[in-house]
Amino acid sequence: MLSFGYQGNTIENKLINGCNIEVERIYDDAHIEASPVLFEVSRPEPGNYKIHLGYRNDCYSDDWAESFVDSYIMIVREFFEKDSLKDITLVSAKSLHLLNCFNATETPRDQTDLVTQFRRCAVKTPDKTAIVAEGRSYTYREADRITNALAGYLHTQGVGHGSVVSVLIPRNEFMPLASLGILKTGAAYQPLDPSYPEERLRFMTEDASTTFLITDRSLVGKLSAYTGPVLLRKSFLLSPMRMPLMLKSSRMIFLCFFILPVPPEIRKVLCSPTAMSQR
Repeated sequence: MLSFGYQGNTIENKLINGCNIEVERIYDDAHIEASPVLFEVSRPEPGNYKIHLGYRNDCYSDDWAESFVDSYIMIVREFFEKDSLKDITLVSAKSLHLLNCFNATETPRDQTDLVTQFRRCAVKTPDKTAIVAEGRSYTYREADRITNALAGYLHTQGVGHGSVVSVLIPRNEFMPLASLGILKTGAAYQPLDPSYPEERLRFMTEDASTTFLITDRSLVGKLSAYTGPVLLRKSFLLSPMRMPLMLKSSRMIFLCFFILPVPPEIRKVLCSPTAMSQR
């Protein structure tokens, strides 16, 4: 609780229009001791004012008390110096600076694309774990080797900038490996969920103009309408081809995915590899 009281020069009875008005103290000594905050402004002599702030240190800090007094003095000065209430500043420059520091959360963002960042990790910490899934793990060196091989093989199949590679596999360690390998070719990666109905999978691949499909043998039938080239996940992992790696541009499209249900004209989303590296 914070109480404010105004008191004239002295506490004494006043005679107003012939009536004796009794002036009564709004608090006594016991009230003062119990109050969390006691704020007094007095004028010991003309032209001079004295401010006293008493507060319970178990409720308020010294910094709060200093800020409170500074704000009061600033507001009083503003009332004397400004012509309109709308021009009065209620927050001190010190407090504004503190608030601006709290809100200064901008940090420089690395604009490097995802592949380049992955390669940096592969060079710096090749033996650290990069992927863990279903009890299996891959180091950065292993992941880099597998994705290089995948990218090289896809390139021999004509996959590159402007291509869309759809991946229809269950959630496992090959999901990040496939996306990185595809990205290394400069193609776009389109994840497909095996739980989707066949009609929806057909629409997604046709709308994205899929040029290559990576899937499992057991899921090939879910895209019976697709007639393009197919790479089976298991056969590639058992005998990965070692092909030269093609470099890619960070301005190429990386990820192509759909959000349903929304209007058809906005449900397909394309992301660049640089944007994906910042997620």
